[in-house]
Amino acid sequence: MASIGVSEIFSDPDFLSNFKILRRRWSVNEFGENVLGSTVILASGVVEPNCAEAAAILGEGVRLDDVLRVWYNGRLFACSDEIYSDVIVFDGKQYIVEKVDNYLNWGDGYCLAYCVLNRAKG
Repeated sequence: MASIGVSEIFSDPDFLSNFKILRRRWSVNEFGENVLGSTVILASGVVEPNCAEAAAILGEGVRLDDVLRVWYNGRLFACSDEIYSDVIVFDGKQYIVEKVDNYLNWGDGYCLAYCVLNRAKG
């Protein structure tokens, strides 16, 4: 089955939205202690809020207004044993990346991330 190249939408301002990526990683400070730090990345991509397909993929218990689907011309990370999930800050709200489909080998390389609203206080 042929794949459709969607890389050109990343240069079309009609489709793009600006957002921030908070990338959290462990590092070791000068005292030998593990410290969780974060890097802020200013990014742009295609953001689909209230996406029914994302809610269906992420499963029961996820409300439609709590999800985003993000197409990003780069790499995003979901939680694993070694790393924390990236956090997408869009429209003043923080969304945690729950699932990532990488298409880094197609076109200019991109990924599709399914994100859920972070309701944690603090």
